[in-house]
Amino acid sequence: MPIQPSFTGGELTPSLHSRVDLSKYNTGLKTCKNFFVHAHGGVSNCPGMEFLNRAMNSTHAVRLIPFQFNTEQTYVLEFGELYMRVFMDGGPVLEANQSITGITQASPGVVTIAGHGFVNGDWVWVDSVAGMTEMNGYYRKVANVSSNTFTLTDLDDNAIDTSNYSAYSSGGTAARVYTVTSPYAASDLALVKYTQTADTMTLVHPSYEPRTLTRSGHTTWSFAGITYNPEISAPTGVSGSGGIGDSYSYKVTAISETGEESLPSAASSGTLNEDGGTLTWTAVSGAARYVVYKNKPANGIYGFAGLAGSNTWTDTVINPDLSDTIPNADTPFNGTDNYPGTVTYFEQRGVYGATNNRPQTIFMTQVGNYHNFNTSSPTRDDDAIVFTH
Repeated sequence: MPIQPSFTGGELTPSLHSRVDLSKYNTGLKTCKNFFVHAHGGVSNCPGMEFLNRAMNSTHAVRLIPFQFNTEQTYVLEFGELYMRVFMDGGPVLEANQSITGITQASPGVVTIAGHGFVNGDWVWVDSVAGMTEMNGYYRKVANVSSNTFTLTDLDDNAIDTSNYSAYSSGGTAARVYTVTSPYAASDLALVKYTQTADTMTLVHPSYEPRTLTRSGHTTWSFAGITYNPEISAPTGVSGSGGIGDSYSYKVTAISETGEESLPSAASSGTLNEDGGTLTWTAVSGAARYVVYKNKPANGIYGFAGLAGSNTWTDTVINPDLSDTIPNADTPFNGTDNYPGTVTYFEQRGVYGATNNRPQTIFMTQVGNYHNFNTSSPTRDDDAIVFTH
């Protein structure tokens, strides 16, 4: 029997089953059902799908988005009409178990959990009930809520009649399916684009403010609108005094421990003369150092004058470097028609594009600062970039 070196010929039509003279014959397959043929010659079976649960609201479109924190913590996010649920390890993520202390034999049966905190419509997983074991191993919906009791329905809203169930004896738990309020309507989910770094996902849609989705734990997820400004605050209370010679104006920025520079402070108050004058300001939380910019008389431009390790600095007749000027704020996404429709990361920059009113414009953040579009004049190598192609 001849050795078949690879399967790169793919599945051959029946008319070629006897064409031993063709080179494809030695790398082909009679049947290749539910397999992928790889360029390097091998084949692998197609991945299948497994039913895990129903969508929370199947009357609207639902979209599944993957979220991978590491090789052991991977999730599938179910986005529906203004909600999001989290799936992990073959099922929806559940909140902490709450202890059941009683279930009546009635139509509908009444479940007692002191201070449960559930609301009508919540999904719960019921398990470990002794006696009334018919309740175990099902997802149910909560109804008729009071402070310590509630009834249950199936997922089609049919009340659970426990009249003919075995009598409850003890124990049991109910755990709520973890659900987060989402800003996205089901009709808009198809156009949501996303990218992820570590435990934070950035989501964009041309009709929605850009948002982050942050995971702090299996049952701790949060959406937040993105503010496109430096994370570190600008110094305040900049004031100068003393010295001799000419009087100058100064502005100060803070540098975070990650190297991000804040916006500049307001111009200094007081009278500071450049030979021996002292500049002070209120210390900024998280600042590793500060940059002092000096306004050369009559030109209106604040150029680099020096670095400070604390909230004080002394001028020693330093001539400002006008090739290194204060950063200028830029927030490119404002208004309904000016939100990005796509997002990614490239060489340590956040990259956005496809706004409704500038569909061919690309917006790139500063290097290493994914939410910072500040620039200087003249520009620096790591400044934000905006261009239209």
